Order: sequence, then C-alpha cells, then structure tokens
Amino acid sequence: APMALLAAGMAGLALLPFLLPYWRVYADQGLSRSLVDVEMYSASIADYLTTPGRLHAWLWSSRFSGTALFPGVVGFGLAVVAVATGVALRDGRARMCLAMGVVGVALSFGIKLPGYAALWEALPLLHAIRAPVRFGYLGVVAVAMLAGFGAVAIRRRVAPQAWPPLVALLMTMAAIETMAAPIGLSRFEGVPAIYATL
Repeated sequence: APMALLAAGMAGLALLPFLLPYWRVYADQGLSRSLVDVEMYSASIADYLTTPGRLHAWLWSSRFSGTALFPGVVGFGLAVVAVATGVALRDGRARMCLAMGVVGVALSFGIKLPGYAALWEALPLLHAIRAPVRFGYLGVVAVAMLAGFGAVAIRRRVAPQAWPPLVALLMTMAAIETMAAPIGLSRFEGVPAIYATL
C-alpha cells in the first residue's frame, strides 16, 4: 500500500502539467460531459470485433462497425501465451501491461461498467472525457506489449533452429492481418465554396 500511494503521488506530479488545464476549464468554465454523452460514446462488444484490416473485414469484421479495437489474432494469441504460461503474472512489467489492458478495456464500456457512474462522480477528470471507448486503446497497447512477452515465452520453449522461421511466420501473419491497403483517396479538386467562404 505505501508503494502504491507513492507511485500514485509520483504519477500525479508527473501528470500535473497536463491535468491543470483540464481542471481550470472544468472549474472556471464548467466543461463537463454528461453521463448521457458517456453512454453514447461507450464501447460495445462490436467495437472489439471491428478492425480496419482488409483480411478480417473480408472474413467477418465487415458485419460490425464502431471504433476498431480488435487487437489482431497474432497479437492476441501471443498475449494469451504470456498469460497461460504465467509470465504475465510473474514478471512485474508484464503484470503492469495486463493491469493496464484490463482496466482500459473495463473503462471503455463507460456506464455499462458497474460503478463507473460513481467513479465519474468522484473523479472530475472523467467529466472531460466524452468518449470512454478510447480507453480501449489501452487494451490494444497492452495486447501488443504482452505479445512480446508471449513471443519470449515461446522462444524459450522451441529449438534454436526453429525460432527464425517461426519469427518470420508470425511477422508475416501479423503484417497480413493488419494490412489496410489499398486506402481509397480522393483527388484534391480545390476547397469547396462553402469552406472557402468560411
């Protein structure tokens, strides 16, 4: 508990320059997002099944729409390896990644998460957040970091000569499943008249 309080205090000091402007806008100008806004921009399961990757869209993701929070099959699989082998609990760094991901995903559901409304009341900083769905990106980042721990766990279990081809396969699979090309672009035909007037 003392170390957790010390960490919270140090994090608060480090974030103070970032948090003070939010506090001033909240206190002086009354900027506050309502719980109705929070509900409208909260995550759903569909967000975690949505991806911009062409392969997943072709296979199944095109049926869903929302904020693309699907972390990818390769990344998620390697993160599961990190959890299943116990690395995610034994290693302090991996444990931090796991905690960050779990908390981020939980908070992304906004008021659908039991206790979020009470947390919103207790922490004025949450009043400035219009779209809690974006907390889900912490889950995506956590999966990416845990995937690294999972890859190390696999490396320790496979023969040295099997590792290079396995890395090549994993990297190729990860690149293919996240590819969002070709990206449709529009030719620039000048600023539309309405915007030119503004």
